[in-house]
Amino acid sequence: MNFILGRLVKVIDSEEETFWVFTMLIESILPIDFYAQMIGVETDVKIFKTLLKKCLPDINKRFEEFGFDSLFFTLNWFVCLFTDKLVENVNHSHLSSRFPLAFLT
Repeated sequence: MNFILGRLVKVIDSEEETFWVFTMLIESILPIDFYAQMIGVETDVKIFKTLLKKCLPDINKRFEEFGFDSLFFTLNWFVCLFTDKLVENVNHSHLSSRFPLAFLT
């Protein structure tokens, strides 16, 4: 969650506003169990694996051949809500379009 908060601090001028946006994100937008014992994150990783197998079977097959678990790169994506892999201007667009935070513009 520190990655998310760090990105929010960069795009919102006020620390107080950042706090309330982060609070709204955790309490209102994300499912209750998303971070509690990582149930939501684990569910998203399982869905990703299923979609990988269905939509990109060749890549999934190569992963299986090498014994590579997509969990190694997807877990961080879902924990950070993709904020750690995007450059700042793209990340700003991602956050403001993904979550209804009109004051992030």
